[in-house]
Amino acid sequence: MCQAPLELPYIHYLCKHSFHERCLPNASLPQSNSNTSTFHSQSTSRIARQDHEIIEECPICAPEQHVVLDMIRKQKESISKHDLFLHQVRILDF
Repeated sequence: MCQAPLELPYIHYLCKHSFHERCLPNASLPQSNSNTSTFHSQSTSRIARQDHEIIEECPICAPEQHVVLDMIRKQKESISKHDLFLHQVRILDF
């Protein structure tokens, strides 16, 4: 990301990161009015503009957030694997 002073158009995330819209790595962002800003309510959130809506992530926080989301996904997948849990309990001799 560039080190230039923040100027319009820009995007703010709740994680407190802010970027020029032109500096975001996602080329699919449509150009907005140069006199507007966008506020993201989370580091992964919806950008709500008058004429469209896009899903965008904070490029700094996204890797860490993906790790957490992957852990949650794995926990949800293993919720019904009672046999695996019982097998591990037997191995540890509880």
